[in-house]
Amino acid sequence: MKQSASTPKAATVVKRSRTSVAVFVAVAVIASGVAWKFAHRETSVAAIMRAGDYVAARCMLEQKAAVGDAWSQNQLGNIHYLGLGTPVDLEEAAKWYLRAALAE
Repeated sequence: MKQSASTPKAATVVKRSRTSVAVFVAVAVIASGVAWKFAHRETSVAAIMRAGDYVAARCMLEQKAAVGDAWSQNQLGNIHYLGLGTPVDLEEAAKWYLRAALAE
């Protein structure tokens, strides 16, 4: 008789434990996502470009490109090629594309 009485109780404990673990994991995932979002606020060049402030983005990119950042050099090529915040300048675009391609 003791076994039949303890079996439902054990099953309930296991079920509650699984539920608790699932809730804990869900809360942990949400909390880590929120923490990451606050720690990595979008102040990147890409965010500034998405906002349409190409002049500010170009200034930031020029600073990074000056120290050899290939991604920034490529983005400057894109800005000049597409004429984003500046007149279309294919020679300047080619210059930045070449620098990006040769960057280490």
